[in-house]
Amino acid sequence: MKKRLIVCLLCIVVLGTTACGNQNIQTGSMEFQNDNIDTAESEQKEELPQEETVKVNIYYSPVGTARLDSALEEVKGIKPETIISRLCLHNIVSIDTRVLDFIESKEMGKNVLTLNLNKAFGEYLNTMGIQSEEIIMAALTNTFLEAYGADAILVLVDGKALKTMNHSYEEPLVFTKLESTKSETETAVNSEEFCVERVEDDSIAKNNDQIHIVYPRIVGPADEEVLKAMNTHLKEYALSLYEFENTEQLSCDYEVTYVDGDEISIVFRGTMKWKGNEHQYSYAASFNFDLANGQYLRPLTKWDMEELADRLLRFEHCEMLSDMEVNTFIQQLQMYYPKLEEALEKFDFNFDEVLSVAQGYSYRSEDGVGLIIPVSDDILDYVEVKVLTDY
Repeated sequence: MKKRLIVCLLCIVVLGTTACGNQNIQTGSMEFQNDNIDTAESEQKEELPQEETVKVNIYYSPVGTARLDSALEEVKGIKPETIISRLCLHNIVSIDTRVLDFIESKEMGKNVLTLNLNKAFGEYLNTMGIQSEEIIMAALTNTFLEAYGADAILVLVDGKALKTMNHSYEEPLVFTKLESTKSETETAVNSEEFCVERVEDDSIAKNNDQIHIVYPRIVGPADEEVLKAMNTHLKEYALSLYEFENTEQLSCDYEVTYVDGDEISIVFRGTMKWKGNEHQYSYAASFNFDLANGQYLRPLTKWDMEELADRLLRFEHCEMLSDMEVNTFIQQLQMYYPKLEEALEKFDFNFDEVLSVAQGYSYRSEDGVGLIIPVSDDILDYVEVKVLTDY
């Protein structure tokens, strides 16, 4: 009987040992072994090199414009996934674009990159018009070529040559310089001793590549309190776009559309995506200030609203800044703004009435007034139109 009991106990011990892998049965040995493992893991973690923060020139097109700009942005290590993430913040690629493969090679003495993206990028590009597609491909190409110091890049989708309704990209692309290209790496726009400095803010979302906030700071010969009031409005607007509990992705940038010694117009543009929502929203808003006293200006007050509404509905002496057909734009106005004159009266911020909601925005430009008009479209969330004064 005792022999049978001993055999059973031995079997249990053997099974237990097998189930636990190569663990030592003696308690002291197990502790020693675990200590070694913990020490090895700790040493491995300590030996892992920290990714260096570097600056990469990201090319993009400000929403509502047809030009190619660039801005130096800090990223943790140069990786294709990181660059795609940054380009996504500027609407150059869709939020569901992913890198499937990336190869650096040497061909006939040239450094050539091969970037293989998933089908989401091809689908996104196929929603664009010819001009928008050109800007997207130029921004993608220029950003990668500068980041990797390469001469050309071949863009694939699911391992095959990228093809759209407008073009077939079977050959490697080289650096593109579009007309009217300017660089946002220049820190200021100057006029009559006033200038606008570029501020990149990471205070609310440190180490989050999906959040990118840039806002302007006005400097110049104005009263210190006046400058402080204007800059507070600009900073607070940019930072208010981010909500910790709800924001998954956010890009915020700006353009100075007009500045002289008396007044300034600044347009914020960007995209945002809420957690649990597949749609990536585009937004835009404008700020217009009197530089002497910091008062908020409404460019449309200089216009007769009836005349302005009539010109928009007939699209007379107007310029479309967004990727929308003029006929579609007019239909949108008629459908969503049956009383267009009254809607235009409610454009722009009203800091005297905190609870008022702007139905749209306006801003000055060198040759007219720009309008930011919310719409309901499969692709666009708003349309930008310029009403020309010089014609």
